[in-house]
This record gives sequence, structure tokens and C-alpha cells, in this order.
Amino acid sequence: MPKHKSVMKRLRQSKDRRLRNRTRKSHMRAAVKKLTAAISSKQGPDKEEVIRLHGEAVSEIAKTSSKGTIHANTASRKISRVTMAVNKALGPELLAGQPPMPKPEPAPVKEPKPVEEPVVVAAAEVMETPVPEDETEELEDSEEQSDEQDELEADSDDDSEEDPKGEDFESEPDDSDEDK
Repeated sequence: MPKHKSVMKRLRQSKDRRLRNRTRKSHMRAAVKKLTAAISSKQGPDKEEVIRLHGEAVSEIAKTSSKGTIHANTASRKISRVTMAVNKALGPELLAGQPPMPKPEPAPVKEPKPVEEPVVVAAAEVMETPVPEDETEELEDSEEQSDEQDELEADSDDDSEEDPKGEDFESEPDDSDEDK
């Protein structure tokens, strides 16, 4: 016997659920058995009785599924099989209360929309937008400034190196190769 409160409660709950689920399944199976007995009676199936029992059986199966006792797919399969048995015994017209529906016509096939091809324009045909005169002067000034900066950078990249003391000196070639 478990000692933890939560485990004891879990056992109580599982016993209650097991009993509840057993009664639900029992009622469902009994309804299906009544229906199958009515369908396969020796005197022939009583149409009104079979239709009534079919409704009860479907209701019990759906109820059992909605309570979570059986899986939804299992319930659907059971309902389908019960309905097929009734249709086989009585014919589909009686169960539905109306003549069978004609098969639907296939949907018309839609034609795909035409794809628009992109327009290719040659580089010579592209028109440049005119730039106002004020902006052209600003562009020229900025180009001159960038050229001056490039020249200053080029001057600073000479072969001269700075001494840590701040004095400039030229790098001397390595004489180690000449000694050989």
C-alpha cells in the first residue's frame, strides 16, 4: 500500500475512472448487440425498430467517445460499421429517410493564370533623372574633398617609419644576406 498522499489519491481516482469507463463501454456494447440482433432476427428485420436501435447505438458510441473512454477514430469506425450493417439489411433509402444522393459531378478544372513576363529594358533606354544645379555643385565639392583625402593618405604611407621617440628614420636594408 502506498504511503504518499498523492499516490493514494491517484489510486482512488483511477479505480473510479475504471468503473465509470467499464459501465460506459458496457452500455455501448449492449446497444450495438441489440441492433445486430434486430438486424439478424429470424423473422426479418423490423425496419422501424432497426432505425430506432441504430439511433440509440450511434448515440451511445458518440457519448462514450465524447467522455474520453474510447478514441474518436474508434468511435467513428464503430459508427461506420454499424451504419453499413443497417444499410446492407434495409437499404440506404430507409436509414436516411430519402433516396440516395446521386454522385456529385467533378469540379471543373480551373485554367492557370497566365504569367506576365518581365519587361527588359536596354541600358541605353533608361533615362536618368536630372539632378538640380545646387546638388551638382555639392557633388563636385564632395568629390574634390575625397580626392584630397586620398592624396594625404598616400603621402603618409611612405617607406619611412617612426621611431618610438618620435624621430623619423629610414629603414635600413638587412646586411645579413650580403655577408655570405
